[in-house]
Amino acid sequence: MPKSVGMDMISSRVFTLTATGLFLVWNLQNFDIIFQKNFSKPSRGLQAFKLFNMVMVVFEHEIIVMDTNPKKNTFDELPDYSLTLNTITYATINNNEQLLGVATISAATPEVTLFATDGGFMKLKQIFGFKSSIKYLDFSTDNFYMQCEDNVGEITLYEIETDRPIQTDAIDFELEWLGEGLRTYSRLKGVRHQYNPNNKI
Repeated sequence: MPKSVGMDMISSRVFTLTATGLFLVWNLQNFDIIFQKNFSKPSRGLQAFKLFNMVMVVFEHEIIVMDTNPKKNTFDELPDYSLTLNTITYATINNNEQLLGVATISAATPEVTLFATDGGFMKLKQIFGFKSSIKYLDFSTDNFYMQCEDNVGEITLYEIETDRPIQTDAIDFELEWLGEGLRTYSRLKGVRHQYNPNNKI
C-alpha cells in the first residue's frame, strides 16, 4: 500500500513509496513497473521536483534525491543531495524548488532547518522555539513565507528572509499555499488555546 505518491515533471511516470521503504516507478501509459528499489527502512514520504528531473525520498533519519532523467531511467542517487539528520517529522520543497524545509526532533527539542537546493543541499538557517514536534510544513506560493504546525495544533507563520514569526493580520494580501494552507486566519492558535472552564470544548 503506497504511503506517498508523486508524478514526474512531464507527467509520464508515477512514483510510489510504501511505509517500509519500497520505491516503485510506474509508466503512466500502461502502468508497467519501470524501476523498483526496496530501501527496507521506515519512510516519511516522497516529493517529485517539477522543474528538474529529480525525486526526493524522505526516511526517518535520511533524505536522498534520485536522478529521474527519462533518457536513462537508472534512478541514481545524487550524493550532493543526501542528508543524514535527527528524527525527521516532515520535509518539503518550496515553490521555486530553491529551498528545502526539514522538521526534526532530538532530545525533545523540535526544530526546522532550511537548506538551499542549488547544486546540492546546503544548510542556511535553523528555527527553534517550538512547543512540540512539527507535523506539517508549508511554503507560500510567492516563496516569502513558511508555516509550521506542531502536534498540539498550534500554527506559526514565519517570514523566511527575516526568520521572524508574524501574524496574518500583518499581511495585507491573501496568502496562497502549496499544500493545505492555514487552517485558520485568526491568531493561529489551536483548540487548546480556546479552552476555559465555561466552554469545555
